[in-house]
Amino acid sequence: MNDIFIQEIRMPYKVRAMIMLDRENDDYVIYVNDYLSEEARLRAIEHEREHIGKGHLYSELSLVEIERSMK
Repeated sequence: MNDIFIQEIRMPYKVRAMIMLDRENDDYVIYVNDYLSEEARLRAIEHEREHIGKGHLYSELSLVEIERSMK
């Protein structure tokens, strides 16, 4: 029901975090790279929460355009 869950998983170094939508429950899952420092994890989570708040998961913009809009 539009809750946000956070999971730490191992990902390539260049990937800090990503969001997936759990369509069954309409919840969001933020996956955070477990290689990151605690401070970097918190920044990555906040960045992904901003994407959720701006509705980017439903956008027709490209990933590049979405990330540019975040700066």
